[in-house]
Amino acid sequence: MRIAYMPDTHFGGYDQKLPGSREVAQAAEQLLEESELAERVGFDALWLPERHARPETFFPNTVMLAGAIVTRIAV
Repeated sequence: MRIAYMPDTHFGGYDQKLPGSREVAQAAEQLLEESELAERVGFDALWLPERHARPETFFPNTVMLAGAIVTRIAV
């Protein structure tokens, strides 16, 4: 069996206020740290959810997020 980890890219409930740049930067760092930890502890995959048309979405573009994660965990 393979086990994957999926971080929360939404950071809270629906209908929250639009995140500011500081909140997005903190959320990004948290996602990168979670991804590094998932790699270290041996998860087989990382799933990145897409969220469209929501004003409170921190990372609607999973390709850019995946690229940032790869730069942190690539050996």
